[in-house]
Amino acid sequence: MIWLYTHGPGGYGRVLVPSEHKMKLVHRVAYEYIHGPVPEGLELDHLCRTRDCYNPNHLEAVTHKENVRRGMNARKQKSEVIK
Repeated sequence: MIWLYTHGPGGYGRVLVPSEHKMKLVHRVAYEYIHGPVPEGLELDHLCRTRDCYNPNHLEAVTHKENVRRGMNARKQKSEVIK
């Protein structure tokens, strides 16, 4: 599920949440609709490595350190494939 509408500067989809009168990250809205709030101290990792994906099944709540580690591994693997 790829978000085709408004995106923020980081490439993440954004959606207006009328009840809160503000823009929110669409993947976070989708995750919270299905799974409930993101636990304190965690952030969402796109397992599919696609920033504008909002499929809640492609999202996992992880620590920032784990999210960065996974992102670094994905970039490393991608660069090895390009070589």
